[in-house]
Amino acid sequence: MNSKLKTLLDAATSEQLRALIEDIYEQSPLVDNLIQSHLIRHDRAEDSAGLSAYISQRIAALSRGRAFIDWHSVPQFSHELDTLIRDIKTLIDCDPHSAFNLIDKLLSIHDKIYERVDDSSGIIGESLREAVSVWLAAASACRQQNLLNKKWPETLKNLHVRRNNYAVWDELLANSTDLLTVTELTDLAEEFEAQLVAELQRTQNKTFDSGYLTYKTGLLGIAHALKSVELYTRAVTMVSPQPNPLQIADIIRFCLHHNRPKTALSWHQKAEWRPHDYEQERLLDDILVALGDSAKLREVRQQKYEREPSYVNLQRLIDVVPKQAAEELLQNAAEVAFATTSLTLSLAFLFELERYELAAKRIIADAEGLNAIFYSELVDYAKLLSKHQEPLAASLVYRALINSILADARSKAYTHAARYFRALVKIDQKIINYAPSMTHADYVSELKQKHGRKRAFWSRVDG
Repeated sequence: MNSKLKTLLDAATSEQLRALIEDIYEQSPLVDNLIQSHLIRHDRAEDSAGLSAYISQRIAALSRGRAFIDWHSVPQFSHELDTLIRDIKTLIDCDPHSAFNLIDKLLSIHDKIYERVDDSSGIIGESLREAVSVWLAAASACRQQNLLNKKWPETLKNLHVRRNNYAVWDELLANSTDLLTVTELTDLAEEFEAQLVAELQRTQNKTFDSGYLTYKTGLLGIAHALKSVELYTRAVTMVSPQPNPLQIADIIRFCLHHNRPKTALSWHQKAEWRPHDYEQERLLDDILVALGDSAKLREVRQQKYEREPSYVNLQRLIDVVPKQAAEELLQNAAEVAFATTSLTLSLAFLFELERYELAAKRIIADAEGLNAIFYSELVDYAKLLSKHQEPLAASLVYRALINSILADARSKAYTHAARYFRALVKIDQKIINYAPSMTHADYVSELKQKHGRKRAFWSRVDG
């Protein structure tokens, strides 16, 4: 809320606010729901029944809905869901029993919701994951107050195994520590483990039968709840006795999350990583930080910097070396950046160091290499070079941008290409010597020879 609106609201009378609400009501279902839920919720301690009844009506309307919700309409629909879930959450403190029944009712129709929504953006999934979080909070409050006669371990097991369409309940077990006791979670893990063994035996010779995954994900969730590295690794290795690098990476992350760096290092050493695999290098770095092995960490970061010189790798190395060594690294950084074989990496490093004169020198020496650099980066480079009085290098970058757009006939970008062309004309006045590149006149002549028929571009240049 901006300050002007806040000032106006503070000064508004009750009659003005009433008139405002009456004016905007029935303009949008979302606004109508917000107005009604806010008004009912205003004194929810005394009227939780009124809010519960209103929420129940909205859930029933959702259940009856049949119209398809396309990608463009999903954000508004998600907002409606979020408002509904938030209203249910407000009931937990004053009426947890009603809150649980309502959130359970909402989640029981999640398949109907998904079947009529294009959730390629994933935001409906986010809303329903929040609903599961509210379900757990309401269930925990009910259990603490002995309000529901439920066998909670069995309830959670059934939700995960039998009602988990669209993976809505995937995070249920992992976040169940406030609802289930350690003993209940341990017993549930034993049940899931036995079921996993049975499923693996049943599907041993069936290529496409993945029924075992339900019990594996259940075990993984319980491992999260119990913070058990042993259970997590067992769930993985029961299905994959020789885990692949991706699975090992998951195990390592779990170990690190639960402060088991030595176990993480042991798993890291078992994996058959690809040479200079980014993920394994990042994980090893995290492990060494957790272990406090500063000598090995410095060695690993030094090797990384030498192999892939960049501003990020420089800063990470500086963080773990003595002050004098850090100063030497900074002094030599520009030389290292300039000597980097890859023009893409060299320029990224030099621009981070703000060594524009060296960046210009690299560009002039290897203008053809600009074709391999991302469009957005070239735009930034051209602006920086122009600003810092490197006109020849800036012109070469603008040429690369124009050439790319015209060669691919990206007509929607012709306006940008024309703007770059006009920048070239302006820069030309500042360049005394184009060597070793062609002059502006020669470049324009060549451009017209290659792309003279692209009238949509030239009309924008002349316009």
